[in-house]
Amino acid sequence: MKKFLTLSLLVLSSVSLLAQNWYIRPGVGYTLPTNQVNFPEVDAPAADVKINGMTGDTTSTKLLTGNLGQGFRVGAAFGKMFNDNVGFEMGINFLRGVEEEMALLTITGLPNLTEAKMTGQLWTLDVSPSLIVKGSGDKWVPYARAGLFIPVGGLLTVTNSINDPNGALAGMPGVNYTLESTMEVKSQFVLGYQGAVGVNYQLSDDMSLFGEVHFLSFISPAQETEITEYEAVLTGVATRSLSDLSEYEKKNNFEEEITPNSNVQGNPGFDANKPMDRLDSFLNLSAVTVNIGITILL
Repeated sequence: MKKFLTLSLLVLSSVSLLAQNWYIRPGVGYTLPTNQVNFPEVDAPAADVKINGMTGDTTSTKLLTGNLGQGFRVGAAFGKMFNDNVGFEMGINFLRGVEEEMALLTITGLPNLTEAKMTGQLWTLDVSPSLIVKGSGDKWVPYARAGLFIPVGGLLTVTNSINDPNGALAGMPGVNYTLESTMEVKSQFVLGYQGAVGVNYQLSDDMSLFGEVHFLSFISPAQETEITEYEAVLTGVATRSLSDLSEYEKKNNFEEEITPNSNVQGNPGFDANKPMDRLDSFLNLSAVTVNIGITILL
């Protein structure tokens, strides 16, 4: 009986110790605009172009750069320490990027200003398995982790807006032309790499605050685009909506190479009932994020 009680106490103690090695780590962060990259050319050159409407000359061209991954990031990680210094955790994170200006065309010198603008906004959902290594300390405990970035969801939404009271872009002088459209860009599945360095501040035996700098290396090729909203109006002349667009006008497929067999207008096998083939475009989401949160031992 004593042996049984002793064995039971040892099992309960072991289970308790194992439970103490598990933790949950919710947090929030902001991706800093430290990594400025060229925007992908989704439906127009990624540039700020200014044109003199009287002469037709381009007066300036400026490449537009930014980071579609800049924005707020929330997530949580579940982890287990194998010993005092080495452990493993699985994180899940959601990023909502800020709206970025991806292309801008301005025509001056006419009776009214003509402007065409394209903006993009991204969201992503990922899981991030990592190995974690902790240092030692009473109150302040440094750590580092490294692992994979595995995208499980995401979408880039591109909005195109044209305000052309002169009819310059429509080729109909004096006719007011407006366009509003929304395009969704889906990317191919690829893996990225991520890691962080940070420090825990012990609040109690079971709870600590953390602050960290998170690094992400992730470049994803675009796979396809589709226009989901579209309305173009030539006042007093004509209106086009989404249902008026052909499959070729609504959808794009991205390819490594464009050949005579690609579905491009002018090629022998061109088919307006199929998506347009375009050269590959890439979304670069590599960035640095500052995260804060709380770690709770379970």
